[in-house]
Amino acid sequence: MTAEIALRLAAGADERLDADVAQLLAQVGERYAHLGPRRLGVLRFPVAGAFQVVSMWVSDDAPQLRRPASGGSFQRRSERPYWYGQMLEASGPMFGRTVDLPDEARIEREIFEREGVATYAHAPIRSGGQTLGALIWAFTTDHPADDPAITALVDDAAALASAFSVPLLRMDSIDDPGAELALRLVRTDDRALRRTLHSILGELAVAVHADRASVLVAHPEDGTASLAVGWIDESKPLPPTMLAPDSARVSSNHWQWSLGQMLAGKAVRLDDIADAPPEAAADVATWGVDGVRSVLAFPLTTDGTFRGALILNRIEPGSWSDRQVHRCEMIATSVAAVVDRLTTAERERTEARRERDLLASTMELIGELSHELKTPLHTIAGFAELIDDSRLTESDRDALHTVRDAAARLGTMVDDLLTAAKPQDDASTEVLPVLQQVLKQFDSIAIAHAVDIDCSSLDPSTSVPFDAPRTRQLLRCLVSGALLGAGHGGTIAVHADDDGRTLVVDIDSAEVVPPAALGFPVAHAILGDVGSIEIDRLDDDPAAYGAVVRTRFRDSATAISGS
Repeated sequence: MTAEIALRLAAGADERLDADVAQLLAQVGERYAHLGPRRLGVLRFPVAGAFQVVSMWVSDDAPQLRRPASGGSFQRRSERPYWYGQMLEASGPMFGRTVDLPDEARIEREIFEREGVATYAHAPIRSGGQTLGALIWAFTTDHPADDPAITALVDDAAALASAFSVPLLRMDSIDDPGAELALRLVRTDDRALRRTLHSILGELAVAVHADRASVLVAHPEDGTASLAVGWIDESKPLPPTMLAPDSARVSSNHWQWSLGQMLAGKAVRLDDIADAPPEAAADVATWGVDGVRSVLAFPLTTDGTFRGALILNRIEPGSWSDRQVHRCEMIATSVAAVVDRLTTAERERTEARRERDLLASTMELIGELSHELKTPLHTIAGFAELIDDSRLTESDRDALHTVRDAAARLGTMVDDLLTAAKPQDDASTEVLPVLQQVLKQFDSIAIAHAVDIDCSSLDPSTSVPFDAPRTRQLLRCLVSGALLGAGHGGTIAVHADDDGRTLVVDIDSAEVVPPAALGFPVAHAILGDVGSIEIDRLDDDPAAYGAVVRTRFRDSATAISGS
């Protein structure tokens, strides 16, 4: 009969598994009618520290033996501490009498005496070295241990327990993705982690009939929480707030009660949010806005630290079964490790981004300061050279040489700073948006001098082989020089040449301005060995003032695109 039981339990459909176990349990129980009033049950150990009554059969002549009001209920180890420990440690079937229970079995003795249990037997249901549950007997008759009928039952118990391991393994696979889920998460790299988690949440939501499943990440440093991954059932007419969950950080006060429960290690199980306690008013208000009527939430904890929550919602009130709760609880354990990886990866990305931004701003500041120093240094060097050509006393000439040497040393330091602030290789920046930012900085000067600046002919896709900070420095220098060259009432036009590697600034002026004032020395320093600055007169007539400033990039550099 044992082989027949195992075959039937292995071949039955998942939805009939509970019914098949109950039916076969009754058949087994009837075989032992000669032992008098009796009870036979199958228990399951789905998670550490708890057991589940899968099915319980009681003979008609034993009404005093309690049968659970509903199958599938979970009980804590503390409700049967001695018996639970015996099941985990037992290597085979055991038989005992209530009067012989030791002092540490006080709880079990009280229960047995209340129900009239005189003798009992149990056998661990094991598979692959793991205890999945137990097959348990209870009798109202005080059978002696050497009763041949009891000896036969104990002998049969091991084989029967082995047969019932089949449905317990199947229940584990139904209720918990187990190793498969853990393997999927472990094998997924950080870049695909959100996508894999989204898929798992969808599978879980469908299995427990939820309309939305999400993973909420807690940010204790600022008292906020954010949505890491969310799944919704798009086949249902869900409220708009559920269709587009916001990934921005939200104050934890929106879920103060439920988060408090989970911080204490408790799950939140509300078949209807109307049943929530008064202190959950803020939570209920938030759920109401989202159109949520039923909530199931589990804390996600790693190394004793609360990381976030696994949350399932329904838009209609509905009961969450013990099996559904258990399934979500098991998945939450694996998801907790994922959230830890997600937050760690996000934290590392944020820190790296901050470091890059800090470096970029530092380099930009160094570059700007260096360029600002270049102009006065060139002025000092120029005037020093002019003074050197005049008649000076020896002491004045020595002082002048000291000034020139100091200016040269400072110039070398500035060049070193410029070298340190050089852009990364292969950088490229579109010119137009940066130029528009630069022009805003010079708006007041252009208006005061009635200078019209036109960049409408510049192709929006035009880019230069610089990063954004260096591009901004170059354009600021060219625009500043062009404004000096345009004088009062002049015009400036910026465009790209047809050769694909030259940025052109056309300056039309009514005043004579030396070419050096157009920013040539500073712009040349910015370009370095990437390009050069060329300044051409509009014509040979001195009365036709103006210039064409060409910033030409070398063939070896990345050419201007979009021209």
